[in-house]
Amino acid sequence: MPRSSAVAFLRPGVLLGVLALASPAPAQRDRPAAAPSDHDLVLECRGALWKATFDDATAAGLDPGATPVSFDGAKAKATRGNGALTVTGTEEYRPTYKAPAFPVRYTCVVDLGTKAVRSVTYAAVDASGAPVGRPPTEIARDAVLLEACRGELDGEVRSDAVDRGVSTGGNELQPDVASVTRTTKGKVVELSGTGRARLSKDYEWQPVTFGCRWDTKKEEVTKVWYEPVGTRRLGVLSPDRQAALDSCRSAVTRAVWDDAARRGYRWPRDAVVVELERHGDFSESGGGTEVKGEGWFKSDVSQSQPTPITFRCVFGAGPGGAVSATFEAKETGRTPSGEIATGKTGTLVCESTRDVQKVCPAGIRGNVKVVRQLGPVPCKAYENYIYSLSGITVWGGCAAEFEFDAK
Repeated sequence: MPRSSAVAFLRPGVLLGVLALASPAPAQRDRPAAAPSDHDLVLECRGALWKATFDDATAAGLDPGATPVSFDGAKAKATRGNGALTVTGTEEYRPTYKAPAFPVRYTCVVDLGTKAVRSVTYAAVDASGAPVGRPPTEIARDAVLLEACRGELDGEVRSDAVDRGVSTGGNELQPDVASVTRTTKGKVVELSGTGRARLSKDYEWQPVTFGCRWDTKKEEVTKVWYEPVGTRRLGVLSPDRQAALDSCRSAVTRAVWDDAARRGYRWPRDAVVVELERHGDFSESGGGTEVKGEGWFKSDVSQSQPTPITFRCVFGAGPGGAVSATFEAKETGRTPSGEIATGKTGTLVCESTRDVQKVCPAGIRGNVKVVRQLGPVPCKAYENYIYSLSGITVWGGCAAEFEFDAK
């Protein structure tokens, strides 16, 4: 519930602190929030709010050495009515240096006749200004425990970044302190909430949910986890980086097709499929931007097993334009069509004229496919070629290099 209290007399040491806070900074003397006649009353609220938050933090066992609530008179809103001046605003609340600040909404009412503070209340709000519904001191206590979990949560994001080939620069999870809820079962305290995370500085922030378990007896974190909201994993690139990676994919696709053409294979250019699944940081290279990573390609949709590759792209200064792209197949056991060889494979050239049928003997186990056309007539299974365990038969002008699983 929001806290409400009347202002009491202050101890001498506390009074000095309040008076120091009440003195407006030189830069603010020329821009008071309220009308000049209300200035002193706004300062009364400033001191009252400071004392209320200080006392509450002390009573809750927190360390109010950090400024409990900062008060910027330039942002406060003051209105008159019913013989009082009401001052409202939203400020940062940080009753302990062991936890980050979060916003609170405050209301202070000052009697116009006596200039005494009638009441001061404050309550936690979220980023949109909506009430959170939990006492600020309770949120602060959970925030202290959450700080103990932060290292482990950041470690989970860092591990995912490393798995994706991304460095540890800029990857982190930022929890929304006000969203945290606590459940206790025996000696285990579990915190859960929402926040945001990113893989690195090249990636966009994404909303996440998270959880952390704390063993109160051992005083240690026993488990942490997080889940991106609305997607399977982190990895949303910033728009300019995504445009660069799309250009890289196109450039690698061209490089794969050009490499096949040099080796004598006539893949349809628009049938080659390339996916860049794992990539590292975007780094500066010779006046451009470089990205490296891993992925795979298929010569066409009929290639049953993709060929894994490593790749490197360099981009120019313009938006997303790839200057160069190179790739290498990761395995050496590759069939002529580009597939990873999972067993013994073979190839043969078999040619026919329009009027002459040709039988080409071979020990065939299965999976026969055309990998290179050698004539103007397309070779199509059962139309102008068939195969058996003992070889391939062609007719009607079919002439091609065939690839097959060998016995």
